[in-house]
Amino acid sequence: MTNQSLFTRLNEDFFDKLDFSRTTMINFVKLPFHIFSWKTITTSSLMTDIYLIPGVIIGFVLGLKVVQRFKDHQYRKFILIMTAIGGIVILLKNN
Repeated sequence: MTNQSLFTRLNEDFFDKLDFSRTTMINFVKLPFHIFSWKTITTSSLMTDIYLIPGVIIGFVLGLKVVQRFKDHQYRKFILIMTAIGGIVILLKNN
């Protein structure tokens, strides 16, 4: 199996539209629990979210422009490397 076929298979398995829809529905079902039971969403956290919206939009637009410069296989390698780096950083911060 070549690297390209592995990445293609991962793309088909993990980025399936139906899976994305299921994940979105599960998150909407969890929303009342976050608000009323677990109290992880508060007025204060919503105000912070609203304050951060412009940064999210700017990051989204810049991200789209940067991603267009990558070839498909380069982008997939970049994502895997950044995910690994993020995991290592989290492990080191918790110790």
